[in-house]
Amino acid sequence: MVVDGQRDGKTRVFIQSVKLSVFDHKSLESRGPGEDLVLDLYTRHSVRVVFQGRDSSEWADLWMRGDEDSPRLQKHPLNEQLAITKLTSADEGTYKVLDAAGLAVSTVQLAVNEKHTARKSYQSQENPAPTGETAKSSCSALLVSSLLVTGFQILHLF
Repeated sequence: MVVDGQRDGKTRVFIQSVKLSVFDHKSLESRGPGEDLVLDLYTRHSVRVVFQGRDSSEWADLWMRGDEDSPRLQKHPLNEQLAITKLTSADEGTYKVLDAAGLAVSTVQLAVNEKHTARKSYQSQENPAPTGETAKSSCSALLVSSLLVTGFQILHLF
């Protein structure tokens, strides 16, 4: 990367490392029997949805990209969304949207009950404040990014 220098006007700075942290989307959902749950796939790189029932320790494949729609499971033709229709108490549990490497893109905890009041009671995108080396890497990455933009703008002036 080339930045403004003190003596000759230009200095080369080598980027040592960049650290990227990514977290999945997490939410708690509540629905009544007979209602639908729409799972956001978020990206076309989401290739699989797995389900673990409330009283189970096993994960089951629920959907894979390219699967045909079923009467209860329908992929939106344009949006990256998957609808599970006519929910029952057996649909209670955890749904994970996975990418090709098996990493979680999103996690939805579903409760199906007669007296639900909120469609979405909690949602977070985990992103804890960086500390230690992560904080230094984040600040360095931000500094490097701003220097790249500034350097690029300066080069276009010449």
